[in-house]
Amino acid sequence: MDLSFLVLQPDIYQRRHKPALTTDEPHPLNHTWLYGFYGTFYTLKPHEFDLYALGYSDRNAFRTFPSAIKGENGEYGTSSRYTVGTRWRGPLAKHPGVGTLGYGLEAAYQFGNIAEDDLRAYMLHADINYKWEKPWKPMLKLEGNLASGDRKFGDGENNSFSPLFGTNHTPYGIIDFVRLQNLRELALIFSVEPTDKLKLQAEVHHYWLDSRTDTWYNGPGSLRDKTGQSGRDLGDELSLMAKYKLSKRVELEGGYSHFFAGNFPRKYGRTDGANFFYVQYVVKF
Repeated sequence: MDLSFLVLQPDIYQRRHKPALTTDEPHPLNHTWLYGFYGTFYTLKPHEFDLYALGYSDRNAFRTFPSAIKGENGEYGTSSRYTVGTRWRGPLAKHPGVGTLGYGLEAAYQFGNIAEDDLRAYMLHADINYKWEKPWKPMLKLEGNLASGDRKFGDGENNSFSPLFGTNHTPYGIIDFVRLQNLRELALIFSVEPTDKLKLQAEVHHYWLDSRTDTWYNGPGSLRDKTGQSGRDLGDELSLMAKYKLSKRVELEGGYSHFFAGNFPRKYGRTDGANFFYVQYVVKF
């Protein structure tokens, strides 16, 4: 069993509007804390399961950056977000000389308060994958993600799940138009490894809002239709990636992605879609 405890006070980098965009020295977010534990258990090998409990408290109701906590009634206040969850993964069936059918499951529940609003939110993840014992090591995975969104603005209850910290890059596509918040997603992922150093991967994602009346988080302009008349269809993403190991600790990675706009962004005149290309150099310590 691996068990970790943490108590953190995060630092932030402040951006100010000046003739040129600058980044100041990091300063602590006073009265803001992330704490909890994360345990990984191996007692059911070859299956693994995790248990975690995290707390994120923001007790500063008067700061100007980042924006202070505001409830649905417009009143400022403090917030406490508690997350409890579990994650399971392992093989379902092994076919000697052919491959292995595997699975992944995760569920988390959040509760607490956002200013004067009660917090009740959740997330679910499920995937099924097959890894072939063949040249190029093909892998095919079908996965789904669900993160709750706020059901009704102004009802005194916030239902938007928050992933807290961490990157959105690669878990839900590489163009980063969505995060695990007010999201429904289905994805099909295929990868091969032509050599021990080279990995190629292709992904197709489809996105919906979980709640029609909540925000498209990470979307252009953080659009929100409180009437729900714009629907929930966000669109599709096609991604292609390549990763090459230059050495044991150094990798070169690149990717291309195209976003096809769905009905929701089209209602706001965002009909052109988007393209994204990146190259990165990774050094592991």
